[in-house]
Amino acid sequence: MVKDYKTSDEIKHKGRVLQDMVAQSLQDIFVGMTELPDEDHIVGRPMSAHGEDIIFSNLIRERVPVSIECKFSEKGYSKIYKDYAQAAQQAVDVGNEGCLLEPIVVIQQADEEPLVCMDWSYAIGLIYTQYMQGNPFDGVEEQSQ
Repeated sequence: MVKDYKTSDEIKHKGRVLQDMVAQSLQDIFVGMTELPDEDHIVGRPMSAHGEDIIFSNLIRERVPVSIECKFSEKGYSKIYKDYAQAAQQAVDVGNEGCLLEPIVVIQQADEEPLVCMDWSYAIGLIYTQYMQGNPFDGVEEQSQ
């Protein structure tokens, strides 16, 4: 529980660092590898603002139909990281048999849909592959918001 402004600011700063990393890696992939005019196509929402954390321009949203929420916590995700470490070790063990595998954890809480936990770099690669095969930005000259 947040008890004072200093603690609140510290938590927001750590969340902002995560959000900035996510926005930057998306910019590197979707803006940096195209001829879009600037990085304003993908930005992080100001902290404490309502809505999704990563804002896409209409041009990006048409090609990458996802909504991204970023969550940082000092604790509370330990079980998921432990499960991911188990999947990672199993991927290495099987990988030693001649193939490279990406660890993925599927989690489900009672009365909820299953969720997937995977490395961000792998996830962004999947997003890129799914939505950006070819170059749908060819010929794009102006920025649309």
